[in-house]
Amino acid sequence: MDNQSKGYTLENFGLNPDTTKAFTLHGIWNQDDPEILDFHGFHQVLMTIDGTILLYDEHFQYPLFKHVAALIPAHLPHRVKKAQSQKDIHCESIFFNRDFFPLSDNSISVFEITDLGGALIRTLNEEPLIDISEGFKFQCVELLGEVIKRDLQDRTQQIRLPVSDDPRIQKATNFIESHYRSKITLTDLAEAVNLSTRQLTRIFIKDFKMSAMEYLRTYRILHTSVSLSSSKKKVIDIALSHGYETISTFYQDFFKYFGTSPDRFRKLSL
Repeated sequence: MDNQSKGYTLENFGLNPDTTKAFTLHGIWNQDDPEILDFHGFHQVLMTIDGTILLYDEHFQYPLFKHVAALIPAHLPHRVKKAQSQKDIHCESIFFNRDFFPLSDNSISVFEITDLGGALIRTLNEEPLIDISEGFKFQCVELLGEVIKRDLQDRTQQIRLPVSDDPRIQKATNFIESHYRSKITLTDLAEAVNLSTRQLTRIFIKDFKMSAMEYLRTYRILHTSVSLSSSKKKVIDIALSHGYETISTFYQDFFKYFGTSPDRFRKLSL
């Protein structure tokens, strides 16, 4: 992604970088900034309380539902936007010093957070911005660190959508974004970007390691899942309004990408 980046230091938050082991930050997410990628020197665990957000790094887009959390490594450029036309969304975060919480993987990890992990994050975020480097709350931070490590080890498959710098692919993905609720064939997509079907398939597989139609399938199920997490409409109505022609195809796709049924997913995320 050809985006600008801006960095934050602990001084931006009024905290001492030499002594702070962990701190909390929460607030209402009410804006979209599609161009700016943020980064900072602490590992961040991010979760939402009452909605779904889309989390981006330079390579992928990740939906963040109420029952999952994201571990964002220090110095990794990323950005957040609201999913679809949702209301303002309440987000809560814990930031860990890199020495206190070492990571071997420098990519975003999205995982289903346990009840204990979620409760600890909410408890630690009862105050808006605090240094939690000592005392009882630091003991809670240490426990949270162990819970998150276990949750990461046990994590199930989570959906993500690749992003590209190639203007041809960007044109194709923009077309999908605008038309995914309708039937789209490979020929439709190729004609929209002035490529042959063979050329289109080749550039998608080269950049995304998936075909254009698989990308469409992933995009469609991702945004169907966002609607499931934010609407009380019937499952069949949501599926049909997102381009699915049969409910059986939707259920098959949903289980493939989420490893569970739409009904169980909705109970966790609503």
